[in-house]
Amino acid sequence: MIKYFNVPHKSIYPNKNILILVKKMSPKNYSRRAVSKLLNCLSEEIEKQQPKNVIHFMVDFLCKNYGSHLRGFAHVWDVDIELEKEKKLVIEFFKSQKLTTEIAKHFINVGFDSMESLLYLNVHILDDIEKFNKVNWLPGHKIRLQQMFSNIDENVKKFYMEYEEGAKNNMDYNCIRVNERNGEIDDTY
Repeated sequence: MIKYFNVPHKSIYPNKNILILVKKMSPKNYSRRAVSKLLNCLSEEIEKQQPKNVIHFMVDFLCKNYGSHLRGFAHVWDVDIELEKEKKLVIEFFKSQKLTTEIAKHFINVGFDSMESLLYLNVHILDDIEKFNKVNWLPGHKIRLQQMFSNIDENVKKFYMEYEEGAKNNMDYNCIRVNERNGEIDDTY
């Protein structure tokens, strides 16, 4: 509902009233206290974090803390984060196959930047990936890649099983100590 009010306004014309358009919002959708609290919280976080890009920081803050209120926008905003996680998973997969991060990045450069996309590869595309990146893989790496992609489904399944198992166990390597006297692993801790 829109209401019009004549409100006295002191400005250049002190004796004249100006017409101000005020949109009265329903109490269900609008709470001045809530908005004030949000802005105060944002101000405090901005002072603490001192971001280089305040607008970007504000959108990040809203997406992280109020994502459910943004009706899907938070998911769209955070899609880059999800893609980065997927790329890191691809790199970890290559490491698990005893291949370098650099070789993993060659595949990511061509667009095979998710575990799902790796499932569609076979040994016949390796030469194209090598040419696209303008590199020559070492013969041992090429053989390892051929072996990996000749049985890619099994290798991915095995990787996911090991990855999930590693996440469950989350072994603390600080508890494994080497005995200084004889150089053996001391498991008494």
